[in-house]
Amino acid sequence: MANKKTILSEEIELSEIVLKKTNQAFEMIKQEDIVCMKKTHTRGKKMFKTQAAVIAGVCILAVSSISAVAAIHHY
Repeated sequence: MANKKTILSEEIELSEIVLKKTNQAFEMIKQEDIVCMKKTHTRGKKMFKTQAAVIAGVCILAVSSISAVAAIHHY
């Protein structure tokens, strides 16, 4: 365990080429346009679809039950 602590606490020296490339990459990132994504409010639409599906299921169940009871009563 002590060996891992000494390895992680040592300073690392990077070569000039690596530093140059990382600095170029950071500059490219800074020059790019910052784009913010807008949060779409789809919760209301999702809730409506869920409620509509539940209502449709209940209606289908009710109609099929009434049809079954009517068929049994008829015969």
